[in-house]
This record gives sequence, C-alpha cells and structure tokens, in this order.
Amino acid sequence: MGQKRLAIIGAGPVGLEAALYGAQLGYHVDVFEKSEVGANMRSWGHVTLFSPWKMNHSILGVSSLKKHFPEWQEPEQEAYLTGKQHVDAYLLPLSRLPQLAHSVHSNTDIQTIGRAQILKGDLIGSTDRTTYPFRILIADADGNEKMHTADIVIDASGVYGNPNWLGEGGIPALGENKWRHKIDYQLSDIYGADRKRFAGRKTLLVGSGYSAATAISDFQ
Repeated sequence: MGQKRLAIIGAGPVGLEAALYGAQLGYHVDVFEKSEVGANMRSWGHVTLFSPWKMNHSILGVSSLKKHFPEWQEPEQEAYLTGKQHVDAYLLPLSRLPQLAHSVHSNTDIQTIGRAQILKGDLIGSTDRTTYPFRILIADADGNEKMHTADIVIDASGVYGNPNWLGEGGIPALGENKWRHKIDYQLSDIYGADRKRFAGRKTLLVGSGYSAATAISDFQ
C-alpha cells in the first residue's frame, strides 16, 4: 500500500499543526495557502490573544523546533502574544521545519475540490465514496492551474475571511450589499494604526463577543 496523501487548506495555526502531525505519522503532506503563512492571523496582528502561549502550541511543534533550530527562543509559558508575535515566533519557524519546508505552497488558491470518477451526489452515506481520491484544482498567483490528488483533505482555511452577514437569519441586512465597502468586517487597530479613521466619528458596532468587547475598550 502506497503512502497516503494528505492535503491541507490553509497555513495557519491549525493547518501547520495538522501538517506536522501528518508528516510525523507518515503521510505525504501538502499545505495550500492562498496568501502567506499565517496571513489571517497577521492581518489582526495588533490583537493580543485571549489565551497564553502554553495553550497555543503542540508538544510536537515545540520539540521539533528545539531539535532542528537550537537557536529558537520559546516564549514564556504565561506570555500573551499578539497575532503578529505568534506568527513570527511560532508559525513561520514551523513552516520552515525540514518536515514541512517543501510541503507548504504559498500564494496557491484552491479553485474547487471533487472526487475522481464520481459526482458530489453519488454514493452519499456509503463508505465506498472514500475509495475515490480527491481531485483538487489549484491555481498559482499567475492563474496557472494544476490538478492535485489526495486521499484526505483537511479544510483549515478558517472563517476570518468569511464574516457573517449582519441581517437576521444569516442573510445580508437591507442595504448591506450596497454599503459593504463602508463596513469594516475585520479587526481594526482602533487604538493604533486606524485611530484617525475612527476619531471624532460615530461608529455602529455589531456583535457581543470578545472582539466586540475589545473594540469597545479601545473606543473608550
């Protein structure tokens, strides 16, 4: 039986950890990242994580970095890193490990995924469906397409780039599509780089989670 092929979408925290464990278990691993390693996390790099370093890494990840990069400095266990710090201190070094260095494909977009010889409605609920390998249509930054095959696909692309609509039932609110270019769906650096954009203006904040609470704190 040949080596199983594992394809992972997204080179963020989950994608890279999954890739490292996959390589450790003997899979042939490929990680496809639409942008650069940790791109989503870096886009909110000014935000401090809600959990300490000790909760944001794997044992295998740290042990591998210490083994292959003796000069690597591990953050303090109780340290609360920002998104940018986490990318620089952990995700980038992970992507450069010997096990992953040739497996991470940056600036590679997933066009679509299917299975060889069958359609998405075929063999639903049957274990026979798993015997057909995945076919993954990918494209590089220049639009050049290539077909990749895999036995297993993990979608670790995350949700940051796919925010919920503001309307009831998960659909756009009236006028949202028209004014979408005026709505900030990401985590703005209100107290820092984006301060001038918000200063002296009225802002409607939608949401009640930790990110919303952080935004309110920054506004004050």
